[in-house]
Amino acid sequence: MAKPQRRTRRQATSTVADTEQPARRRADVYALIVILLAAVVIRALYLREAMADPRFEHPGIDAAYHDHWATGLATGDWRVPTPYSDPMIRKTAYLRPPGYPYFLAAVYKVFGPNHLAAAIVQMVMGVGNCALMFLFARRWFGRATATVAAALMAVHWTFIYFEPVLLAPALLITLTILLLYILALWTEKVTVWRALTVGLLLGCTALVRPNVLLFAPVVVVWAVWAVGRRQGWRRFALATGALAVGSVAAIAPATIRNAVVASDFVPISSNFGINLYIGNSEVADGYVVDDLPGLGRFATCFDYRSVVRNVQEQVGRPLSDSEVSSYFAAKATDYIRTYPGRTLRLMGKRALLFWGPREIAHNQTPHFDRVHSTVLRLVPTNFTLLLSLGLVGAGLTLRRCRTKNQTQEETTRPAAPCSVAVLPVLFVLTWFVSFLPFFVAARYRVPVQPWLALLAACGLVTIARLVAARRWRVAGACMAACAGLCLLASINFGGYVADEANPHHQRAVAYQLGGQLDKAIDAYRHVLRLRPDHDEAHANLGVLLAGRGQVDQALAHYNESLRVRGDRAEVHSNLAILLAQKGQIPQAVEHLRQALQLKPDYPEGHNNLASLLIGMGRFAQAADHLRQALGINPAQPAALESLAWLYATCPQDSVRNGPEAVRLAQQLCQLTDNDPSALDTLAASYAEAGQFAQAVAAAQQAVSAAVQRGQSQLAPAFEARRRLYRARQPFREPSPLAR
Repeated sequence: MAKPQRRTRRQATSTVADTEQPARRRADVYALIVILLAAVVIRALYLREAMADPRFEHPGIDAAYHDHWATGLATGDWRVPTPYSDPMIRKTAYLRPPGYPYFLAAVYKVFGPNHLAAAIVQMVMGVGNCALMFLFARRWFGRATATVAAALMAVHWTFIYFEPVLLAPALLITLTILLLYILALWTEKVTVWRALTVGLLLGCTALVRPNVLLFAPVVVVWAVWAVGRRQGWRRFALATGALAVGSVAAIAPATIRNAVVASDFVPISSNFGINLYIGNSEVADGYVVDDLPGLGRFATCFDYRSVVRNVQEQVGRPLSDSEVSSYFAAKATDYIRTYPGRTLRLMGKRALLFWGPREIAHNQTPHFDRVHSTVLRLVPTNFTLLLSLGLVGAGLTLRRCRTKNQTQEETTRPAAPCSVAVLPVLFVLTWFVSFLPFFVAARYRVPVQPWLALLAACGLVTIARLVAARRWRVAGACMAACAGLCLLASINFGGYVADEANPHHQRAVAYQLGGQLDKAIDAYRHVLRLRPDHDEAHANLGVLLAGRGQVDQALAHYNESLRVRGDRAEVHSNLAILLAQKGQIPQAVEHLRQALQLKPDYPEGHNNLASLLIGMGRFAQAADHLRQALGINPAQPAALESLAWLYATCPQDSVRNGPEAVRLAQQLCQLTDNDPSALDTLAASYAEAGQFAQAVAAAQQAVSAAVQRGQSQLAPAFEARRRLYRARQPFREPSPLAR
């Protein structure tokens, strides 16, 4: 009879570990499911709140620019949203990185240009980012750290806040987690395919935020230190080449597109120069600034073409987009050389703002919106907490990696190698440094916060284990360090003070765009109670009051807007319209001339001035302004109709031009789908050109179209002119002097 073999201690331990693995995996799955469900519930509750905000359906600034760009790509509808100017996206090099607008266009292609669908997709990505961080942390930092890190991401309020907005943070977080995950795999084995994937991810991230390209040389240095000698220099060289190939392959479509469309070498986007100038100029203050000295307003990307025209006027010749970027970069560089002391102080201020406790408003107003959100107020985490815990966690993790100390759990799972543990730290520092020359805003620091959450989780888990092991002194020191750092990080060293009027103004604009005019008027008045010198609020409130016939109140607000800031062409133009209504024609003409002096490429100003000049009998000058308006925007119905009508019916013989009137009127009919007034203009143009048969036919079409489209009040005048054309007589407007 054979003796039973005795199991060794190692075999017994191995058997226990093998039986525990499925149980641990199930526990991990259950924990992740609970975290993801919590993330879904919180986001669903916040989405309901976000949808009640007028900015959800009527986004502004960069979100409006992304929406316009993505809608054009997905549907071919490139109509410019009110009240912006055409940014000429299809005809120029990319101003902003194209990655996020193309992502948004893909969402619109599937679901239509639907803001709710985009918000849901990005919130799903936010939930997915929690799962990605869990997988990353579990592989290299352990089960407990993975659970805590995913939980912190699930409830961190800035992630939740930015996900329903048409901005890039959610997409950037996904890309950066994937990027560092594949990089961490290099520590196990470097392959060409992994390196190529890292390059593609790096390039795709650069298409969303080009600052990440500063991380490329950091990756190479890290790889030399972490894996170069251990896995062979030949393989490492091949991997580095594959990384470069992947990055170039991802970025190349944007570069090629810019070269084809704009005949210009712009690798990704042309906004580097102007952003550097905003951060380093006489008006720089660490934040985004809207006014560029001598170059006009740059409040949104829709304003950029006007800025380019002003730069070209200063230089005295046409400039490509890369040349404009170089122009701004040169101005910024000159400023840095001339004022090195102030440049360093600005850089220090930006550093304090980046790591400070306040969420800097730009496009969005995070601080205000959190205060007024029930869901976000109840979420316990904030940037200060993540930063203080993350600093302690980074110190503990790197120290543990160096000393190779292991806890009970780490007997079955080794501690993260130092080469992996240092990756999040390197990414956070590189991302921070990449923004130092520019300016600071809340959304720009969102991509570092997942890694702060990971490091914070490392710190919390380590402290919990120290407490469990009754190492009270070390645990107390760690907790004291957290408290001290949290207190220090809570001090607003950067001196940022939120503008309480700004969020109310954003909502007022959204109400106005959405047609909720009573709410818009109330919101603008609230803005002016908070900040009486808010020139935009005065100007916009003037527009609304003028539309309601409250002319005197509108005039008062226009004048106050110009008193605060006299270089707004649109306000001069709107004021001129009201003055003309009150019969103050010379004053109206003067304001329109000021508007065009401030903004020569302002087509509405040219149109309005032409109307006044026609009323004054200055037909040749009016025709000149209408031609200038069409030179700025050839597909402008108002200018086409006015100039065609003037060419066809002007009482001054030297101004009339029948053939040109016909050409303009035909173009007008195509643009307006044969609008009754356009057909009437075409009929008058044919009559002036001596083509009376066509004039009669067009006039008959105008009468029929007016009846069919519910504009029967126009039909009698059209019919009277049709009888005139049948008698082979053209129509003439009476001379203003004869009225």
